[in-house]
Amino acid sequence: MWIDAVCINQSDIEEMNHQVGQMSQIYSAAEKVVIWLGPETNTTEDAVAFMTYVVQHGESDDAAFAMADWIRRKFEDASQAFVFEALKNLFLRPWFKRAWIVQEVVLAKTVTVNCGSFCFDWKIIERFSNIFMHAAGQLGDANQLEKSKFAISCILNMSPLIHAFRSCDVLQALKNELADSGPPPLATILRKMRRQNASNPRDKVYAALGIGPASEREHPALQPDYGLSMARLFPLANGNYAGPEVHKEHAPEPLYKAGGTVSPTPYTFSSDLRTIGMGGYCFDEIVDVGALASESQEMLPVPGAMNSWRGYLVGKEFKEYISGGSLVEAFWRTVLCDIWPSRERKLQRIGDKLSDIDSFPPETPEEEKVLMVWARMKIGSWLRWRRLIVTKKGYIGMGPTGVRIGDTVAVLEGGVTPFILRKYGYMYRLVGESYVHGIMDGEVLEMAERGECTLEGVFLA
Repeated sequence: MWIDAVCINQSDIEEMNHQVGQMSQIYSAAEKVVIWLGPETNTTEDAVAFMTYVVQHGESDDAAFAMADWIRRKFEDASQAFVFEALKNLFLRPWFKRAWIVQEVVLAKTVTVNCGSFCFDWKIIERFSNIFMHAAGQLGDANQLEKSKFAISCILNMSPLIHAFRSCDVLQALKNELADSGPPPLATILRKMRRQNASNPRDKVYAALGIGPASEREHPALQPDYGLSMARLFPLANGNYAGPEVHKEHAPEPLYKAGGTVSPTPYTFSSDLRTIGMGGYCFDEIVDVGALASESQEMLPVPGAMNSWRGYLVGKEFKEYISGGSLVEAFWRTVLCDIWPSRERKLQRIGDKLSDIDSFPPETPEEEKVLMVWARMKIGSWLRWRRLIVTKKGYIGMGPTGVRIGDTVAVLEGGVTPFILRKYGYMYRLVGESYVHGIMDGEVLEMAERGECTLEGVFLA
């Protein structure tokens, strides 16, 4: 028997380096991995019984429709509320947010979940979370406003559970990818588990490393070292030890190609790994910034944020956008980051597929509310912690939390999206990535060919 909390002396860095390096082998070789969620409560039995019932009755579509009916009854009949509360008490436990659960679940042959005296197979949670998320999509038809209005109240109340089940979806997706096509690169795993927490940020890297490819797990530069500073570890975790071509084999086709398709992306680090240099275009400047969509658990941005963003359109409803089309359409495509799922539920660019979205762009407050709720259900957390941005040239976009007036919109060679940079002496500081409507598909590179902007060296500190 091996218990991580008992077998690793957290105060001994040398021991941690040795033990953490073995954890992936331990989880892979174990006959069984036992998850401890903590003591049971007076609602645990209801939660486990309900999950088991749903999983045992019907295939995914049938079970999802049954779950959707239960959710409707829950909001129409107060006597059904106890099951919903039982599920929240089970799934909002800290375990579901831990970084190390990635190895515990993804690498294990068999996983058993213990909560107090209750013991059940992890596959029940896996199937149930999948059914529950599918059911959320059955609550109302996005093309029928009255049904969608009812679905809104359900979805907003379910949001804490939905966020918990997304963690389960990540684990399932990683496990499937490992079995089907082999380990994804470390940087990809880190992106997928970005919502997981760790008291020591190095744990996020080493937990992800354990399910990465052997070329990264065994590389001398990536061996666990809890004495290494984060300033040195994170560049290593993103592939600097062997060059960007490491990730080429597994890289998915990006939705955006703002910086073209240069591969591998040319960049260089300084010897102390504190500065990175690359080619790019410092294209525009931020002249206005909207309010922050900052609610941590809700499915809609805060009303003040949407009011702030919508205010940009006042008096401009009939204007043309700088890159073509109406300003109103550009605004709503920007709010959605120009993303909507296909009928096969794969994310795609909205582009010329506007007919797939009912009432777009929205013309009434009700249509707007329906669109925003379904957007949050379908494209995830794209809106959270974002601000509407307006540039000097007249472009609009969605920027990161810390964006300020005066920041630079830059398109870097090979970059998927434009980046927001802040001047720092002769260098820049990275503020974050962005969506800027009209320059997401290599348009800046085309402008450069026409002599409208110039490639320059961009150094980030």
